[in-house]
Formats: sequence, C-alpha cells, structure tokens
Amino acid sequence: MPSSPQVLTFAALRNRLLGNLRARLHNGEFSERSLARLIGVSQPHMHHVLKGLRVLTPEIADQLLASLGMCLLDMVDSSEMGATLQDRQLRANAALLPVLEGRLGPTEPFPDWRRVSAWLAVDQDARRRAGRPALVELSGDAELSGPLAGASYALLDLDEAVRVRPRPASWYAIRWRGAGFVRQVRIEGETLVILGQRLLPEADGPSKVELAGGSTLQVVRAAVLWAGADPRYAGFGNQPGWLIPAASS
Repeated sequence: MPSSPQVLTFAALRNRLLGNLRARLHNGEFSERSLARLIGVSQPHMHHVLKGLRVLTPEIADQLLASLGMCLLDMVDSSEMGATLQDRQLRANAALLPVLEGRLGPTEPFPDWRRVSAWLAVDQDARRRAGRPALVELSGDAELSGPLAGASYALLDLDEAVRVRPRPASWYAIRWRGAGFVRQVRIEGETLVILGQRLLPEADGPSKVELAGGSTLQVVRAAVLWAGADPRYAGFGNQPGWLIPAASS
C-alpha cells in the first residue's frame, strides 16, 4: 500500500497564512494598518500577530481569510490535496488481512492458523480473492519453482471449499510430519500424490500421502493464491500475478 501523505496540522496552516500575509505586505498589496482596519483590530495587535508575538486566533484567521477572499484550502498545496484524496480513496477500499505467526516451510513447524502476528491493510479486491485469506512468510524450500521460486511470502486461502478438491496446476500448502510444504497435488483414489517430489528422498518431502479413508483437508491445509516479495513493502500489485483464479471467474 502507498504510504500516507504527511499530516497537515492546524499549526502548519496557521503558519502558511501568516507567511502569505507577510509576503503580500512585503509586495505592497496592503499595510499593517489597512489590514488591521479591514478586520477591526488595532494596528499594534496586527503587528504583534504578524511578528508571532501574539497567537493568531481562529476568529482572526477566519476574518482575514474572508476579508481577503481566501479560504483554508488556499493554504494547501495542490500536490498535498491530491495525495490526501488518493490516500482516502485507498483507505476507503481497504480491508485487513491477517499475517500469520511463524513461517511455512519444510524445516519449520507448521504455522498455527489461529495465531496472527499483525494485520495488513490491502485492497478489497485482494481480500475478495479468498474465502479465508491469510498472509504467511515462506522459509527456504528448494522445490519451489515457477512463480513461487524465490518468493518470500504467500497469500493463502484457508477455506475448506478450495482445499477439498485440489485443482490441477494449482499450488497448495500441505502439512506433513509437522512441517509445511508448498506443492502441487493430485488425488488418486485414497492417495494424495505430491507432484514434483518423486525424484527426491522421502526426508525432503512426501511423494504421496495415504488418506486411508480420511479427508484431503487433513493434509491440504490451504490453497496458495499468490507468492512474491513482502507485500507490506512492495504491495500485491507489484508482484507476480495470482496463481489461482478468483472464485467468480
């Protein structure tokens, strides 16, 4: 997500108004006396306000703006207004995404989906890609290939509906011997075949898992929707595309 624009304070707007008045006095547009007469205060009081010896109160500031045909927005730079409007639009279309504790990988304990370390504001469209979305860090896994090669984070869908019948060419987070693996899978009868693992030793990951009448959900714990660099800094839009189509597609 883009960073928020710098916060514009009342003090900054007050100082900008005073700076504007001083510049116009310097250019000879009016004098301290005429400016004081314009808003109905004494010339010494106006002098002290312009010098910063007296506080510019909201009442006097409003009188100055009205008398000079100005408004508060005249004190705001156009780039600041644009950045603020863009930030407001992004926040209005934002949703919170849980970032799970732990890391997903063959040398790590499988993450507990109930433990959340942080919440990430993302676009509503990214949030709607999954029924139960969660972001998790990936640990080293030499078997990750294609769009997952070199990825450090993955967006998961924990929804049972996308796990119970794995799709061909899609990627899933599977749990095996207490660790986590991101693999493509296929169901053959009561066997869950782990693709791309057959030439490796069993210690590096399963080549198949016997379900023995159990549910696929016991092993296939999430669908992988996206993988890339840390989206807290890069954003989903700057990374490789979605690996699984949206539910509506």
